[in-house]
Amino acid sequence: MLGNLECVRALGAESHLICFSTEERALNLRLMPEVELLADEVIYAGQRKPQSEFTKSELARFKASYMVAGYLGRPSASYPFAMRYDAVGARDVVAAEAARIGADYVVLPSSMIHWAPTLKRIGAEVIADAIDVLTDLTQRLMVDASWSNPGRRLSLAANYYSSRTQERLFLPQCVEVWATSEGEVQRLRELSP
Repeated sequence: MLGNLECVRALGAESHLICFSTEERALNLRLMPEVELLADEVIYAGQRKPQSEFTKSELARFKASYMVAGYLGRPSASYPFAMRYDAVGARDVVAAEAARIGADYVVLPSSMIHWAPTLKRIGAEVIADAIDVLTDLTQRLMVDASWSNPGRRLSLAANYYSSRTQERLFLPQCVEVWATSEGEVQRLRELSP
C-alpha cells in the first residue's frame, strides 16, 4: 500500500485511501504516519466481516458458487480473498467514494478486480495491483494440500477455479496491471492477454 501511495504521489496525483479494518484492529484504526503523509485523504469504511461470523451454510454456498462459476468461466458475486469485503458491501462503498471525489483511477488489489465493471460505470478506470498471481497462488495451495482431507482439497480447488476465472474475466477490464516481477508480468499476460 505504501508503494502504491508513493507512486501516486510521485506522479503528482491526488490520492484518497479507503481503509477497511481487520478483526484484530476493530474500529480502532490507527494508520502508520507514512500513510497519512502520502494520502490526501484517508477514509475509514468500517470493518470487513470476520471469518468467524460466517455460518457453515454461508461458507458452503460461497464455495459452491466459486466452484460452479469458476469451472464454467462465469462471473461470480464474490471471489476468494474478497468475500469478507463483499459481505459488507465494500464494492458499493468504494464506488460511492470514487463517485464522490470524481476519481479518474481506482487502484484495487487483484483480489477485488471483480469490482471493475461497477467502477467503470461511474467513470473511473481501474488499476489492478497484482501483488500475487491468484491463479498460481491458489493452485499451489491446492497442490500442497493433504489428500487426507478431501473436503479441504475441494475447498481449495473451488478457490483455484474461481481465482482463475476472476483474473481471466476482469484483468482485461483494467487500464493497467501492476506486477511485482517480470516473471509475474509474463504470467499475467499468459492468463489474460
